[in-house]
Amino acid sequence: MRSNDNFLVIDTAYSGFTIGLSCSGQTFVYQEETSRDQATNLLPQIDALLESALLNKSALNFIVVSRGPGSFTGIRLGIAAAQAIGLALNIPVYGVSVFDVLNYSVQKSLKPNENYFLVMETYKDYYYVQFYNQANKDPSKISFLNKEQISEIIVSDCMRHYFGNTHLEFVEALQEKQGVKVVSGNNYPKISGDDFIEYVTSLDFKNNEQYCVLDPIYLRPADVSQPKKKQRVLI
Repeated sequence: MRSNDNFLVIDTAYSGFTIGLSCSGQTFVYQEETSRDQATNLLPQIDALLESALLNKSALNFIVVSRGPGSFTGIRLGIAAAQAIGLALNIPVYGVSVFDVLNYSVQKSLKPNENYFLVMETYKDYYYVQFYNQANKDPSKISFLNKEQISEIIVSDCMRHYFGNTHLEFVEALQEKQGVKVVSGNNYPKISGDDFIEYVTSLDFKNNEQYCVLDPIYLRPADVSQPKKKQRVLI
C-alpha cells in the first residue's frame, strides 16, 4: 500500500467493536466494549470518525474489515457495512481474520521462540483457537475446538502462552495434573485500533489475493432453535 493512502478498518467480530482511520499519517480510533447496538452505532461512529479527521468519505482509498471468527451477527454487520461503503465510493474492500490482527499485537510483546496460541470463547466450552509453533513457519488453521482437544495440543506442541479475551480455567488444572506451565496473557479484551492500522500498513494487497476474500469465517454451525413439538390437546 502507499504511505499516503487514507483507509478505514472495521472490526465487529471480536468483542464490542473497533473502527480506525488512517489519514495523512494520522490515526483516529473509536472503540466500544459492548456488542449491544452495533447495528445502530457503527455507521454513525464511522461518520463521526471521518468528521473528527476532517476527511470527506470520498477521500478514502480502501477499507479493511475483519471477517471472523467471532460473533455471527458482528461478522455479517462489519462485512456488510464495509461492502456498502466500498460500493458507494467505488473503492476496494479487503478482509483479514481477527487472529491476524490479534497476533500482530501479541508479536510486539512476545519473546522469540516461544510457542503460544490465540483463543476466543464461543459457547458450551468450545473455543476458536489458532496455534503458533515456532518450529513451523506458518500458524495452524483457525479451529473450533473443545477444552479436551486444546489440552492435547498444549501438551503435544509444548504451548507456553495463550492470548485472547477469555481465561481458561482448564489450563490451570492441566498444569496441576501434568506439570505443564502455560502462562495466561488474556489481556486483549478488544482489538486495538492502532495495531489494526499498523498491521494493515504492513500488507501488500495488490499481490496477495487472499485479502480479496470477504467470506465470513464462521467455523461453527449457527445457533438454530429447534421448533417446539405441538402438544396434543385432549378434548
